[in-house]
Amino acid sequence: MTKTGSSYIQQRIFSQVRNSNYYHDEIDDVTEAMTRGDHVVTFAKPVDPSKKSIFSHESLHGRPAAKAAPLLKRTFGDASILIVLREPAQWVESFYFQRIRNGETRDPSTWLKENKNNLSRQLNIDKLREEYSAVFGVENFHILPYEMLSLDPTEFFRRLASISGLSFDPQKIDRSKINPSADPECMDAMRQANIALGPFIEDNDELKALLKDFGRALVRHVTANKPAKDSSREQIMPLEELAPLYANLTCLSEYSWYPDYADYYTLGIGR
Repeated sequence: MTKTGSSYIQQRIFSQVRNSNYYHDEIDDVTEAMTRGDHVVTFAKPVDPSKKSIFSHESLHGRPAAKAAPLLKRTFGDASILIVLREPAQWVESFYFQRIRNGETRDPSTWLKENKNNLSRQLNIDKLREEYSAVFGVENFHILPYEMLSLDPTEFFRRLASISGLSFDPQKIDRSKINPSADPECMDAMRQANIALGPFIEDNDELKALLKDFGRALVRHVTANKPAKDSSREQIMPLEELAPLYANLTCLSEYSWYPDYADYYTLGIGR
């Protein structure tokens, strides 16, 4: 899933594993194979059966699992499926901030109401688990919480190695963030800039790219210079609108890490 530390895991771990078939940019090959109804995915970089294969891409989560799972099974054979999940309220906020970086102008409440069905579909982890488990086996469908990566990275790395069978040294992993968390006030300033400047740069890709670069630089500057607050920050999304996003996470209770992180997946408690 996007906004769950996926870039960090891909760049700091998966891409560094030696003697492996690592696939990330080849997501279009999967999409095209699904569209054509191919029996297997044909990659430009062939699958070497003597090496462990790693396929990781955020948008794979958005592909219909009922189609994607059998195709991946026929392509790679038996596999472990891993989803990294994040507290829904924080995930939605981060997703919304990403949209602001891409020009979003709607306020949080309006955006959430107009995207609630899509967000609920993406957070239907019960259904995702059911469909992938039907193909790969429920024992091979794994979930780890983003909060573990943030709060206890050593334990996260240990579990990741156990699930994937990959060999890597946690002590050699660069712990610095790739995409720093955005400040809500900073992101609202960017949204106001989108509102003010959007109509003037709508047809100019160069200026739109400059605005995105400005946004990235602003986030880095604010993150580096704004004093940290002792208390948790205010929830910008209305809780009553977030409730449906917690409805299809019942399978989480079956995982051994859940008791330590349950509060993050309970509406109104997390963080």
